[in-house]
Amino acid sequence: MSIGDMAVAMNCCKATIKRHLALPLITGVLQPQKHCPPRTDRISIERRRKAVMKAFSILQEGDPDCVTAYDVMKHIETSASGRPAGAWSRWTVRRDLMALGLSFDEARTMPEWDGYEGQRLQMCKEILKEIKAGTMKWEDFIFSDECMVRGEDRRRGSWVPEGVRCKPRHVRRYCPKLHIWGFIGVNSRKIIRLPAKGSGPKGGVTADDYIQTLQTHLLPALRGKTVIWMQDGASIHTAKKVIEWLNAHGVRCLDWSPYSPDLNPIENYWGRLKAAMGKTPRFRFRGVKPQDIWGSVQKEYRRLPMEYTNRLVMSFEDHIMECLENKGGEN
Repeated sequence: MSIGDMAVAMNCCKATIKRHLALPLITGVLQPQKHCPPRTDRISIERRRKAVMKAFSILQEGDPDCVTAYDVMKHIETSASGRPAGAWSRWTVRRDLMALGLSFDEARTMPEWDGYEGQRLQMCKEILKEIKAGTMKWEDFIFSDECMVRGEDRRRGSWVPEGVRCKPRHVRRYCPKLHIWGFIGVNSRKIIRLPAKGSGPKGGVTADDYIQTLQTHLLPALRGKTVIWMQDGASIHTAKKVIEWLNAHGVRCLDWSPYSPDLNPIENYWGRLKAAMGKTPRFRFRGVKPQDIWGSVQKEYRRLPMEYTNRLVMSFEDHIMECLENKGGEN
């Protein structure tokens, strides 16, 4: 009889059968391990879920934007009438939260900004006006941006009631491990790994470096067609020589509003890449090397189909309309 057959016959898992087979037989009866005595403090599922819901309600009153299953588990263990440490795993708490009608919603990453609603609203109105006039087309936009990829990137979120979205977690700055740059357009995309140091006096990236990057990677993607180039307001992007170079090659530069990453479809592209890399076992652990991260980026980049990139570019219309509905607020 195999271990699997014994597990089915005794209604237990294979690990339990293996553990008992490794113990000596005493009077023909399998004895339990000393460090794992039989449980005598089990409670009903209803009482357990009632305790889980009570702990969740208390934690939500203190910090409603970040309540995880681990927080609920620790709160139950440390409460006055809580269970012994390790009595319930966070996976048990996770199943109870799902049974109680809650779902886990990942918090979006948004920068801290205030007072830019007017600029965002004005930019959306001007874009929509030119679209209606026929001087712009949605498929002519090309979106560019930099991205910092870290080996310890983690998804963060909170358990929330059904139909409720988790609030974005506001961040100021990443601790980058790898700096990449890229752009996406209809039937065109490109990502490159930026060098650790530029040609600036202190190793910074200069406008000449940016022009060289555009000349090497953007020009082959133009193919003589008119495009609308989206870039943020970094100093090297808005330098006079950069604007002159773009105009000389027939590239119209879009006047982008500050603090508007939620309007840029390439942010969804970076998020898709990071989410895919986060599922890679090698990428989950800290201390991975930059070349390992770059290898994962290239692997997931090749896996994403061009149809997905085209859908992201065409979704810019939805971002503009949603921003207009929110009167310049975040999407």
